[in-house]
Amino acid sequence: MEKVLNVYKPVGVTPLNAVQKIKEVYPELKRRKIGYAGRLDPMAEGVLLLLIYPETKKREHYQKLDKKYEFTALFGISSDSYDILGFPEIHSGHSTIDKGQLTEILKSMTGSLTQTLPRYSSYRIKGKPLFWWALQNKLNNIKLPQKQVTIFNIRLKSLGNIDSVKLESTILERLTKVKGNFRQQETLLRWKNIFRETKLSTFQTAKFEIHCSSGTYIRSIVNEIGLESEVGALTLNLKRISVGNYTYQNSVYL
Repeated sequence: MEKVLNVYKPVGVTPLNAVQKIKEVYPELKRRKIGYAGRLDPMAEGVLLLLIYPETKKREHYQKLDKKYEFTALFGISSDSYDILGFPEIHSGHSTIDKGQLTEILKSMTGSLTQTLPRYSSYRIKGKPLFWWALQNKLNNIKLPQKQVTIFNIRLKSLGNIDSVKLESTILERLTKVKGNFRQQETLLRWKNIFRETKLSTFQTAKFEIHCSSGTYIRSIVNEIGLESEVGALTLNLKRISVGNYTYQNSVYL
């Protein structure tokens, strides 16, 4: 049996769920200690490394490996979590961005950056994850942490559009996969209100690929693109395609 299992985490599956599923698939691992290196957001999918004891002792090494992602940004709407799991808000101004403007924004994001962590994340302060402070309306009691990250490369793959009917069905279908307390029911209601009230029949999207250092929040990158372009943006889809030399093509699918 491998010391490291490269599994493909679907949307809605937590790392702990992944460990449980692997133990079901491989009965010989039921009594083995299994940890995971790095997390993935509930709405994200892709490569997740599971470490089988004693490889769990090298967790820090695996967590520090560079990452590659493919992601889709949705323009014209923003949210407090920077993805579709947050409370959405239609942008009041322009809702589209041209390729030239987007290219210039991406250039400014390459290299070493100071990134403020999203308020809805699992990073812990005083023993509580940031999302706890946000849900309890206690963000004023803490300072959102910042970290240095490196964007080795980020490129635009394509610009496109998605009609509102398909977008609504996609969002509602993905949100129903998420388990746990993430405000799903209220979020679903707010998305339904967005689509009931909007006059837009289509929304602009853009697909990207990024190579970045460990600890980079892609949701924050997308939110920053929305702020810089003044059109608003959130993460529609996020897939981690590699962690170091571990790729999604060689993953065990859960």
